[in-house]
Amino acid sequence: ILGCGAGLYAAPAITGVTNAAGTLPPGLPNSGVAQGAVFAVYGSGLGPATLQQATSFPLPRAQGLAGTTVSVTVNGVTETCPMIYTVATQVAALLPSATPVGTGTLTVSWQGASASIAILVLAAGFGTSTLNEAGNGPAAVTDLFYNPITMVNPAHPGENLILWGTGLGAVSGDETMPPVPVDLGTGVQVFIENQPAVVLYGGRSADPGLDQINFTVPAGITGGCKTSIAVLVKGVVGNITTMAVAPAGQKTCNDTFGVLTTANLQKAVATGSLNVGAVGLTH
Repeated sequence: ILGCGAGLYAAPAITGVTNAAGTLPPGLPNSGVAQGAVFAVYGSGLGPATLQQATSFPLPRAQGLAGTTVSVTVNGVTETCPMIYTVATQVAALLPSATPVGTGTLTVSWQGASASIAILVLAAGFGTSTLNEAGNGPAAVTDLFYNPITMVNPAHPGENLILWGTGLGAVSGDETMPPVPVDLGTGVQVFIENQPAVVLYGGRSADPGLDQINFTVPAGITGGCKTSIAVLVKGVVGNITTMAVAPAGQKTCNDTFGVLTTANLQKAVATGSLNVGAVGLTH
């Protein structure tokens, strides 16, 4: 009977592992997972059919979450990862800061069966969180009161903002518990429209693995609804995202084609959608 019961569960299969915020696919030079970062594992049979999340501290580690455990082995050192959530197709966990840098093996176990995949562990590699949670498009940027920066609440040159993500690097202490926010001193750089921003803080937030970069929007940028953001830390550039930036005193951003007017943006906010079109002619 026990053997039949075990057979009811599909064996785990892993198709990829990425920084949970940046989601850059394996194989790219900057696709590794940093020590202390939150990562996501994709596949099938990784956990229960219904999403299960860690809801309190300490985060589950050796005991796993809803039957799922994750471990990483690099250079002969094996670390069990604090769990964040698990479901059949995706698992998120925190890569312990004590994991050695280098190429190793990540293993997901569920209900007694396991699967493994190669993982590249970096000292740092920042993944910027995005509003669509897919690692592209508008970044998760807020003002100092945690209001999101959007096309109808754009940033302005000289304003201090917070960029959210994961992967600035290792910390000390118990990573199953909320960390003490501390600047990690990594020399992280933020480029807005290819211009360097002044970084005021680059380190952990109050949540395990969640990093924040406080920066000042450069004064000399042109801006627009899709102003580029790039983050460089310890020689690794993360996913490229965007942010709405408007001139001082202007409440909406300017788009290239003049379609996203204040009236159109307000309509989009009011109705939840906006149909637009544009035609470009070149000679």
